[in-house]
Amino acid sequence: MNLNAKKVKLINLIINTEKPSILKKLEEVFELELEIYWWDDGSGSDYETIKPGIEETDKGELFS
Repeated sequence: MNLNAKKVKLINLIINTEKPSILKKLEEVFELELEIYWWDDGSGSDYETIKPGIEETDKGELFS
């Protein structure tokens, strides 16, 4: 199965699920993977620059 076929299969499974626990787990996997990917590409100074914003977001202090 190629990558696009896997994506379509996963999208259909997500759309048709009625279990919030599955969606939460998928969300956690994506958040973890994206965080790891981003930090692998960044430098320590990048982290220090945005760390306060991450901490505010974690506390629910969001501004739009």
